[in-house]
Amino acid sequence: MSVKSRVGKVARSRKFQIGVAVVLALGVGIAGGSASGSARAVKSDKLAAQAFVARDNANGDRDNANSQRDSAQADAVAAPAKAKAAADADNASRSSALDQRSTDLDKRKSDADARDAALTGREKAVSGAEAVAVSNEISGDGTYTVGTDVKPGTYKSSSTSGMCYWARLSSADGSLGSILANDISEGQSVVTIQSSDKAFKTSSCGTWKKTS
Repeated sequence: MSVKSRVGKVARSRKFQIGVAVVLALGVGIAGGSASGSARAVKSDKLAAQAFVARDNANGDRDNANSQRDSAQADAVAAPAKAKAAADADNASRSSALDQRSTDLDKRKSDADARDAALTGREKAVSGAEAVAVSNEISGDGTYTVGTDVKPGTYKSSSTSGMCYWARLSSADGSLGSILANDISEGQSVVTIQSSDKAFKTSSCGTWKKTS
């Protein structure tokens, strides 16, 4: 039973007792009165009953005040626990949000790493293809070392007009005796560089591309 229910029950019991006391007081006054109905005795009984009612009312007010005080104390005791529960719930919510944010950041980093790895792979593939393409070409005029600058094989020039000079060489010293084979042709030319050749010289032939 709550404090308020107990107080209400006590108050109803006291009111009943007061009513009984008033009735008894009035009955005693009437029964003990003389034939003339002693006015002073009746008045005294009424005053006593009123004093009893006032005192009981005061007790009821005190009980109500005590009940309110107890309720306030209970609220004060429960307040820290409620505040802690609210704080714990808020912290849990923030922790969950931070965990989710951390998970999102980890995923973004993983995706970025995967993109970087893929890009690096493509760059390597392109670089390899470019290196192969370059090694299979002889670009512009000059003397190229076989096995270092150019690979042995059959090449076709890109020039389709004008005079094209080429020479396969046994050395790069520039002497006439180093010429193994040469030609001056008009338009596109074809030459096969041997693995035993030391150098290859070209002039006005454009870019040579390896065909085999």
